[in-house]
Amino acid sequence: MKLFGDFNFSLLDDPRFKEESVREELISPLIKYIGYENAGNTQVIRNYGLKHPFVSIGASRKNITIIPDYLMKASEKPAWVLEAKSPSEPINLSKHAEQA
Repeated sequence: MKLFGDFNFSLLDDPRFKEESVREELISPLIKYIGYENAGNTQVIRNYGLKHPFVSIGASRKNITIIPDYLMKASEKPAWVLEAKSPSEPINLSKHAEQA
């Protein structure tokens, strides 16, 4: 099975190819390819709110909810998150790492 079929990778240079296109054309097939499904032992959950575990100001803990694009679960436990970005978005910006 060819993972991305006949996907034309030159589309990544098209300014109209945004984050939603990345999700649909690249990330969704990849997630299925590596065995994640909507239910089961390896599950993908889209846009699910998570309580941020590391936010404190001084001695006060702040409740902040983050919503990753994808939460991957293995055996009912969170395993990793995935954030989608458009091809024009530089992924090495700290704000993107912080978002994930």
